[in-house]
Amino acid sequence: MGSHPTIGHMSTAESSSVRQPHTDTFLHPAAPSPPATPSPIEQCTVAPPLRPAEEFSYDDPPEKTNAVSYVATVGRRRVPFKFLRSGSKRRPVLVFLHGMGLTTASYWGMLPHTLRTHDLLLMDWSDFATGDYWPRHGMPLPQLAADVVAVTAALNIDQFILAGSSLGGGLSLMAAIDHPQRVSGLILLNPAAYPQRLPGFYKLCRIPLIGEFAMRILPADRLTQAVFRTGYADPRRAHPDLIKAYESAMRPLANRLKLMHLIRALPTRPAQLAHYTQIADRIRQPTLVVWGQRDGLVDGSTPHRLKQDIKGLRLELLPDISHLPHEEAPEAVGPLVGEFLTGVGR
Repeated sequence: MGSHPTIGHMSTAESSSVRQPHTDTFLHPAAPSPPATPSPIEQCTVAPPLRPAEEFSYDDPPEKTNAVSYVATVGRRRVPFKFLRSGSKRRPVLVFLHGMGLTTASYWGMLPHTLRTHDLLLMDWSDFATGDYWPRHGMPLPQLAADVVAVTAALNIDQFILAGSSLGGGLSLMAAIDHPQRVSGLILLNPAAYPQRLPGFYKLCRIPLIGEFAMRILPADRLTQAVFRTGYADPRRAHPDLIKAYESAMRPLANRLKLMHLIRALPTRPAQLAHYTQIADRIRQPTLVVWGQRDGLVDGSTPHRLKQDIKGLRLELLPDISHLPHEEAPEAVGPLVGEFLTGVGR
Protein backbone atom coordinates (compact mmCIF):
# COMPACT_ATOMS: atom_id res chain seq x y z
CA MET A 1 0.00 0.00 0.00
CA GLY A 2 1.12 3.59 -0.50
CA SER A 3 1.84 5.91 2.40
CA HIS A 4 -1.21 7.48 4.03
CA PRO A 5 -1.89 9.66 7.07
CA THR A 6 -2.18 7.61 10.25
CA ILE A 7 -5.84 7.16 11.07
CA GLY A 8 -6.97 6.84 14.67
CA HIS A 9 -3.63 5.47 15.91
CA MET A 10 -2.09 6.44 19.22
CA SER A 11 1.12 4.91 20.55
CA THR A 12 1.22 3.70 24.16
CA ALA A 13 4.31 3.68 26.33
CA GLU A 14 5.44 0.36 27.75
CA SER A 15 5.16 0.25 31.51
CA SER A 16 8.39 -0.48 33.34
CA SER A 17 6.64 -1.33 36.61
CA VAL A 18 5.95 -4.87 37.81
CA ARG A 19 2.57 -6.25 36.67
CA GLN A 20 -0.06 -5.84 39.40
CA PRO A 21 -2.32 -8.70 40.49
CA HIS A 22 -5.49 -9.20 38.46
CA THR A 23 -7.70 -8.16 41.36
CA ASP A 24 -5.85 -4.87 41.69
CA THR A 25 -6.41 -4.17 38.00
CA PHE A 26 -10.09 -4.91 38.49
CA LEU A 27 -10.35 -2.58 41.48
CA HIS A 28 -8.37 0.19 39.81
CA PRO A 29 -9.20 0.19 36.10
CA ALA A 30 -7.00 2.14 33.75
CA ALA A 31 -8.09 5.64 32.73
CA PRO A 32 -9.99 5.73 29.42
CA SER A 33 -7.86 6.42 26.37
CA PRO A 34 -8.21 9.80 24.66
CA PRO A 35 -10.53 9.73 21.64
CA ALA A 36 -8.83 8.68 18.43
CA THR A 37 -8.20 11.25 15.72
CA PRO A 38 -11.16 11.09 13.31
CA SER A 39 -10.42 9.67 9.89
CA PRO A 40 -10.21 12.43 7.26
CA ILE A 41 -12.20 10.10 5.00
CA GLU A 42 -15.02 9.96 7.55
CA GLN A 43 -14.76 13.73 7.93
CA CYS A 44 -15.43 14.09 4.20
CA THR A 45 -18.27 11.58 4.09
CA VAL A 46 -21.92 12.61 3.93
CA ALA A 47 -24.04 10.12 5.89
CA PRO A 48 -27.45 10.03 7.61
CA PRO A 49 -28.92 11.45 9.72
CA LEU A 50 -29.22 14.50 7.50
CA ARG A 51 -30.16 17.90 8.90
CA PRO A 52 -31.96 20.52 6.78
CA ALA A 53 -29.69 23.11 5.18
CA GLU A 54 -31.46 25.82 7.15
CA GLU A 55 -29.82 24.49 10.31
CA PHE A 56 -26.31 25.33 9.09
CA SER A 57 -25.01 28.51 10.72
CA TYR A 58 -21.67 30.30 10.84
CA ASP A 59 -22.57 31.19 14.43
CA ASP A 60 -22.04 27.55 15.40
CA PRO A 61 -18.50 26.47 16.27
CA PRO A 62 -16.74 24.64 13.43
CA GLU A 63 -16.37 21.46 15.46
CA LYS A 64 -20.16 21.28 15.59
CA THR A 65 -20.99 21.98 11.96
CA ASN A 66 -18.10 19.87 10.64
CA ALA A 67 -19.59 16.78 12.27
CA VAL A 68 -23.02 17.23 10.68
CA SER A 69 -24.36 16.06 7.31
CA TYR A 70 -26.95 18.38 5.80
CA VAL A 71 -29.46 18.14 2.98
CA ALA A 72 -30.82 20.88 0.73
CA THR A 73 -34.13 20.52 -1.08
CA VAL A 74 -33.72 21.41 -4.76
CA GLY A 75 -36.87 21.10 -6.81
CA ARG A 76 -38.20 17.58 -6.24
CA ARG A 77 -35.01 16.03 -4.95
CA ARG A 78 -32.68 16.35 -2.00
CA VAL A 79 -28.96 17.07 -2.28
CA PRO A 80 -26.80 16.05 0.72
CA PHE A 81 -23.63 17.93 1.62
CA LYS A 82 -21.07 18.71 4.31
CA PHE A 83 -19.63 22.11 5.13
CA LEU A 84 -16.15 21.98 6.67
CA ARG A 85 -14.55 24.97 8.37
CA SER A 86 -11.42 25.67 10.40
CA GLY A 87 -12.60 29.03 11.78
CA SER A 88 -15.82 30.69 12.86
CA LYS A 89 -15.64 33.61 10.39
CA ARG A 90 -16.77 33.45 6.78
CA ARG A 91 -14.02 32.74 4.28
CA PRO A 92 -13.96 32.10 0.52
CA VAL A 93 -15.85 28.92 -0.32
CA LEU A 94 -14.47 26.01 -2.33
CA VAL A 95 -17.07 23.53 -3.64
CA PHE A 96 -15.91 19.95 -4.29
CA LEU A 97 -17.77 17.80 -6.84
CA HIS A 98 -16.82 14.11 -6.85
CA GLY A 99 -16.69 11.80 -9.86
CA MET A 100 -19.48 9.57 -11.13
CA GLY A 101 -20.22 6.64 -8.83
CA LEU A 102 -17.96 8.08 -6.09
CA THR A 103 -18.72 10.09 -2.96
CA THR A 104 -17.57 13.23 -1.18
CA ALA A 105 -14.96 11.08 0.62
CA SER A 106 -12.95 11.30 -2.61
CA TYR A 107 -11.47 14.60 -1.39
CA TRP A 108 -10.06 13.50 1.97
CA GLY A 109 -6.50 14.09 0.79
CA MET A 110 -7.22 17.72 -0.11
CA LEU A 111 -8.23 18.83 3.38
CA PRO A 112 -4.77 19.85 4.66
CA HIS A 113 -4.17 21.97 1.56
CA THR A 114 -7.54 23.74 1.35
CA LEU A 115 -8.96 24.20 4.85
CA ARG A 116 -6.19 26.65 5.74
CA THR A 117 -7.64 29.29 3.40
CA HIS A 118 -11.18 28.23 2.42
CA ASP A 119 -14.42 26.86 3.77
CA LEU A 120 -15.29 23.63 2.01
CA LEU A 121 -18.66 22.60 0.64
CA LEU A 122 -18.56 18.89 -0.22
CA MET A 123 -21.65 18.15 -2.28
CA ASP A 124 -23.04 14.66 -2.80
CA TRP A 125 -24.56 15.67 -6.13
CA SER A 126 -25.55 12.06 -6.91
CA ASP A 127 -27.32 12.00 -3.50
CA PHE A 128 -26.16 8.53 -2.47
CA ALA A 129 -26.69 9.50 1.17
CA THR A 130 -30.47 9.97 0.92
CA GLY A 131 -31.47 6.50 -0.23
CA ASP A 132 -34.02 8.11 -2.56
CA TYR A 133 -34.77 6.68 -5.99
CA TRP A 134 -34.13 8.86 -9.02
CA PRO A 135 -36.83 9.16 -11.67
CA ARG A 136 -36.67 6.51 -14.39
CA HIS A 137 -35.49 9.01 -16.99
CA GLY A 138 -32.53 9.93 -14.81
CA MET A 139 -31.13 13.38 -14.19
CA PRO A 140 -29.86 15.39 -17.20
CA LEU A 141 -26.40 16.87 -16.71
CA PRO A 142 -27.49 20.52 -17.10
CA GLN A 143 -29.96 19.97 -14.27
CA LEU A 144 -27.27 18.47 -12.03
CA ALA A 145 -25.03 21.47 -12.75
CA ALA A 146 -27.87 23.87 -11.97
CA ASP A 147 -28.54 22.06 -8.70
CA VAL A 148 -24.97 22.78 -7.59
CA VAL A 149 -25.63 26.49 -7.88
CA ALA A 150 -29.03 26.09 -6.20
CA VAL A 151 -27.43 24.56 -3.11
CA THR A 152 -24.95 27.43 -2.79
CA ALA A 153 -27.83 29.88 -3.15
CA ALA A 154 -29.66 28.10 -0.33
CA LEU A 155 -26.61 28.73 1.86
CA ASN A 156 -26.38 32.40 0.81
CA ILE A 157 -23.03 31.88 -0.92
CA ASP A 158 -22.77 34.50 -3.65
CA GLN A 159 -19.46 33.38 -5.18
CA PHE A 160 -17.41 30.22 -4.92
CA ILE A 161 -14.63 28.23 -6.55
CA LEU A 162 -15.59 24.91 -8.13
CA ALA A 163 -13.32 21.87 -7.98
CA GLY A 164 -14.49 18.81 -9.90
CA SER A 165 -13.13 15.37 -10.67
CA SER A 166 -14.09 13.33 -13.76
CA LEU A 167 -17.79 13.98 -14.44
CA GLY A 168 -17.73 16.38 -11.49
CA GLY A 169 -15.22 18.38 -13.53
CA GLY A 170 -17.62 18.41 -16.46
CA LEU A 171 -20.42 19.63 -14.20
CA SER A 172 -18.08 22.33 -12.88
CA LEU A 173 -17.47 23.60 -16.41
CA MET A 174 -21.20 23.59 -17.14
CA ALA A 175 -21.98 25.55 -13.98
CA ALA A 176 -19.23 28.07 -14.77
CA ILE A 177 -20.62 28.62 -18.28
CA ASP A 178 -24.22 29.05 -17.13
CA HIS A 179 -23.43 31.06 -13.97
CA PRO A 180 -20.20 33.00 -14.60
CA GLN A 181 -21.10 35.59 -11.98
CA ARG A 182 -21.21 32.90 -9.28
CA VAL A 183 -18.17 30.76 -10.13
CA SER A 184 -14.94 32.67 -9.46
CA GLY A 185 -12.46 29.91 -10.28
CA LEU A 186 -12.15 26.33 -11.53
CA ILE A 187 -10.04 23.35 -10.44
CA LEU A 188 -10.48 20.43 -12.83
CA LEU A 189 -9.05 17.00 -12.03
CA ASN A 190 -9.05 14.73 -15.10
CA PRO A 191 -12.39 16.26 -16.11
CA ALA A 192 -14.83 14.65 -18.53
CA ALA A 193 -15.11 17.85 -20.51
CA TYR A 194 -16.08 16.71 -24.03
CA PRO A 195 -18.35 13.98 -25.44
CA GLN A 196 -16.41 10.78 -26.10
CA ARG A 197 -16.70 7.02 -26.48
CA LEU A 198 -18.13 5.19 -23.49
CA PRO A 199 -16.42 2.21 -21.82
CA GLY A 200 -17.91 -1.23 -22.46
CA PHE A 201 -19.55 -1.47 -19.03
CA TYR A 202 -21.25 1.88 -19.55
CA LYS A 203 -22.63 0.70 -22.89
CA LEU A 204 -24.00 -2.40 -21.16
CA CYS A 205 -25.72 -0.31 -18.49
CA ARG A 206 -27.46 1.78 -21.12
CA ILE A 207 -29.33 -1.25 -22.53
CA PRO A 208 -32.87 -1.52 -21.03
CA LEU A 209 -33.36 -4.46 -18.65
CA ILE A 210 -29.75 -5.61 -19.06
CA GLY A 211 -28.53 -2.56 -17.15
CA GLU A 212 -31.04 -3.18 -14.37
CA PHE A 213 -30.05 -6.84 -14.22
CA ALA A 214 -26.33 -6.00 -14.03
CA MET A 215 -26.85 -3.53 -11.20
CA ARG A 216 -28.93 -6.04 -9.24
CA ILE A 217 -26.44 -8.91 -9.43
CA LEU A 218 -23.07 -7.10 -9.25
CA PRO A 219 -21.70 -7.09 -5.68
CA ALA A 220 -20.69 -3.74 -4.21
CA ASP A 221 -17.07 -4.84 -3.88
CA ARG A 222 -16.86 -5.67 -7.61
CA LEU A 223 -18.06 -2.19 -8.53
CA THR A 224 -15.60 -0.67 -6.07
CA GLN A 225 -12.68 -2.72 -7.36
CA ALA A 226 -13.43 -1.42 -10.85
CA VAL A 227 -13.08 2.15 -9.54
CA PHE A 228 -9.53 1.55 -8.39
CA ARG A 229 -8.51 -0.53 -11.40
CA THR A 230 -9.54 2.25 -13.78
CA GLY A 231 -8.95 5.24 -11.51
CA TYR A 232 -5.44 4.46 -10.25
CA ALA A 233 -2.21 3.65 -12.06
CA ASP A 234 -1.37 1.57 -8.97
CA PRO A 235 -4.56 0.29 -7.26
CA ARG A 236 -2.48 -0.63 -4.19
CA ARG A 237 -2.45 3.06 -3.33
CA ALA A 238 -6.17 3.00 -2.57
CA HIS A 239 -6.73 3.96 1.06
CA PRO A 240 -8.43 1.10 3.00
CA ASP A 241 -10.94 3.51 4.56
CA LEU A 242 -11.84 4.86 1.13
CA ILE A 243 -12.41 1.35 -0.20
CA LYS A 244 -14.82 0.72 2.68
CA ALA A 245 -16.60 4.03 2.10
CA TYR A 246 -17.14 3.30 -1.60
CA GLU A 247 -18.34 -0.24 -0.93
CA SER A 248 -20.82 1.08 1.63
CA ALA A 249 -22.17 3.61 -0.88
CA MET A 250 -22.65 0.92 -3.53
CA ARG A 251 -24.49 -1.62 -1.37
CA PRO A 252 -27.99 -0.05 -1.58
CA LEU A 253 -29.74 -1.00 -4.82
CA ALA A 254 -31.11 2.54 -5.04
CA ASN A 255 -27.56 3.89 -5.39
CA ARG A 256 -26.55 1.36 -8.03
CA LEU A 257 -29.65 2.30 -10.04
CA LYS A 258 -28.78 5.99 -9.68
CA LEU A 259 -25.40 5.19 -11.17
CA MET A 260 -27.09 3.34 -14.04
CA HIS A 261 -29.48 6.25 -14.75
CA LEU A 262 -26.54 8.65 -14.68
CA ILE A 263 -24.64 6.51 -17.20
CA ARG A 264 -27.71 6.53 -19.43
CA ALA A 265 -27.87 10.32 -19.25
CA LEU A 266 -24.28 10.76 -20.47
CA PRO A 267 -24.11 12.53 -23.84
CA THR A 268 -22.16 10.78 -26.61
CA ARG A 269 -22.80 13.13 -29.54
CA PRO A 270 -21.36 16.66 -29.84
CA ALA A 271 -24.80 18.07 -30.65
CA GLN A 272 -26.04 17.00 -27.22
CA LEU A 273 -23.61 19.36 -25.49
CA ALA A 274 -23.11 22.00 -28.19
CA HIS A 275 -24.06 24.70 -25.69
CA TYR A 276 -21.17 23.69 -23.43
CA THR A 277 -18.40 22.49 -25.75
CA GLN A 278 -17.83 25.90 -27.37
CA ILE A 279 -16.03 27.27 -24.32
CA ALA A 280 -13.19 29.31 -25.82
CA ASP A 281 -14.89 32.66 -25.16
CA ARG A 282 -17.09 31.58 -22.27
CA ILE A 283 -14.72 30.48 -19.52
CA ARG A 284 -12.92 33.53 -18.20
CA GLN A 285 -12.36 32.33 -14.65
CA PRO A 286 -8.86 31.39 -13.46
CA THR A 287 -8.59 27.67 -14.16
CA LEU A 288 -6.27 24.92 -12.98
CA VAL A 289 -6.29 21.52 -14.71
CA VAL A 290 -4.46 18.62 -13.05
CA TRP A 291 -4.19 15.62 -15.36
CA GLY A 292 -2.99 12.10 -14.59
CA GLN A 293 -1.48 11.02 -17.89
CA ARG A 294 -2.11 7.31 -17.40
CA ASP A 295 -5.88 7.89 -17.56
CA GLY A 296 -7.49 5.13 -19.60
CA LEU A 297 -11.05 6.32 -19.07
CA VAL A 298 -11.18 9.89 -20.42
CA ASP A 299 -9.82 10.90 -23.84
CA GLY A 300 -6.14 11.82 -23.47
CA SER A 301 -6.52 14.86 -25.73
CA THR A 302 -8.82 16.52 -23.17
CA PRO A 303 -6.24 18.57 -21.22
CA HIS A 304 -4.66 19.95 -24.39
CA ARG A 305 -8.07 20.86 -25.84
CA LEU A 306 -8.89 22.67 -22.61
CA LYS A 307 -5.54 24.45 -22.71
CA GLN A 308 -6.36 25.64 -26.20
CA ASP A 309 -9.95 26.61 -25.39
CA ILE A 310 -9.50 28.40 -22.06
CA LYS A 311 -7.27 31.46 -22.07
CA GLY A 312 -4.70 31.52 -19.28
CA LEU A 313 -5.44 27.94 -18.16
CA ARG A 314 -2.74 26.42 -15.95
CA LEU A 315 -2.08 22.78 -16.85
CA GLU A 316 -0.22 20.36 -14.57
CA LEU A 317 0.56 16.92 -16.03
CA LEU A 318 1.33 13.97 -13.73
CA PRO A 319 3.01 11.21 -15.77
CA ASP A 320 2.63 8.23 -13.41
CA ILE A 321 -0.92 8.91 -12.15
CA SER A 322 -4.29 7.86 -13.57
CA HIS A 323 -7.89 9.11 -13.55
CA LEU A 324 -8.21 10.10 -9.87
CA PRO A 325 -5.02 12.09 -9.19
CA HIS A 326 -6.28 13.72 -5.98
CA GLU A 327 -6.95 10.27 -4.48
CA GLU A 328 -3.94 8.41 -5.82
CA ALA A 329 -1.38 11.17 -5.21
CA PRO A 330 -2.76 13.75 -2.75
CA GLU A 331 0.80 14.60 -1.75
CA ALA A 332 1.41 15.86 -5.31
CA VAL A 333 -1.99 17.33 -6.14
CA GLY A 334 -2.67 19.01 -2.78
CA PRO A 335 0.16 21.57 -3.00
CA LEU A 336 -0.84 22.46 -6.58
CA VAL A 337 -4.41 23.11 -5.46
CA GLY A 338 -3.29 25.04 -2.38
CA GLU A 339 -0.98 27.26 -4.42
CA PHE A 340 -3.74 27.99 -6.94
CA LEU A 341 -6.18 28.90 -4.17
CA THR A 342 -3.84 31.49 -2.66
CA GLY A 343 -4.36 33.75 -5.67
CA VAL A 344 -8.05 33.12 -6.38
CA GLY A 345 -11.24 34.00 -4.56
CA ARG A 346 -9.59 35.84 -1.70
